[in-house]
Amino acid sequence: MTRTAETLRTARMVLRRPTLDDLPAYMAFATGPRMTYLNGPMTTRAATEKFLSFLGHWQARGFGRYIMAEPGSDRPMGFFGPVDHDPAVGPELTWTLWSDADAGRGLALEAGREVIRHLAQDCDWTAVAAHTHEHNQSSRRLADKLGGVLGYSAANHANWVHYDFDLTAITAKGAA
Repeated sequence: MTRTAETLRTARMVLRRPTLDDLPAYMAFATGPRMTYLNGPMTTRAATEKFLSFLGHWQARGFGRYIMAEPGSDRPMGFFGPVDHDPAVGPELTWTLWSDADAGRGLALEAGREVIRHLAQDCDWTAVAAHTHEHNQSSRRLADKLGGVLGYSAANHANWVHYDFDLTAITAKGAA
């Protein structure tokens, strides 16, 4: 896979590579109630291991989840970005907002549009997938708004659904 830019910008945020400074905000999210649809809340140990995998993914693959940071303060609000844990399966888009205060503001949609645009236009990626809990209606609405097409149920994950993103078609339509 092509390496991605380490930093992207939108009107309301900087999308950047994660740093250890983001760990406290991620820990508050991962050990709290917003993790309900992500098999959580997690223990402190599990959350730390998961966050450290974000850093390692960038090192190993040359791309990964972007931290959605507030310009000026650099306050981390969540993440949006691709991961590739199994090259035989291919890359997957992942996203979360870490605070109720940031939900409902369109931040994940804004981040998703920029990440999809970047992957398609700058990196020549043609497709990615995403998986979300079947009852996570806000995540499913986001996948739909970003141009994802509902596919098969994620058979190896009970209660999860699969979305396919044809990045070429999405960017050609100007959806991203």
